[in-house]
Amino acid sequence: MGLLQNRRQETFCQLVAAGRSATAAYATAYGRARDPSSRVNGQRLLMKANICERIAEIRQGAALASLPILRKVLAEAGRSAVDRIQTGSFRGACSATEEFAKMVLRLSR
Repeated sequence: MGLLQNRRQETFCQLVAAGRSATAAYATAYGRARDPSSRVNGQRLLMKANICERIAEIRQGAALASLPILRKVLAEAGRSAVDRIQTGSFRGACSATEEFAKMVLRLSR
């Protein structure tokens, strides 16, 4: 699909994909106040197929770009847990695993 022709719609998509609310994204992209009108218009844009497709495309690109980093983090977490178990620190391995799980949960929100 690529960039949208409408610059404001593209900005809206980029902001929503980055985690901003539709209201905040609309207000920023269109230079408006965050008011009921921005809320209605932001939600209206989210109902358009091309807007939804573009947001999904941006999010997919970000997810794919993060895969190498995630692989390194997972590998390091596994090595850390194995090292702690091998040195007899089972409690440390459990603690490291719990901290890693908390980090993954925070990232998945």
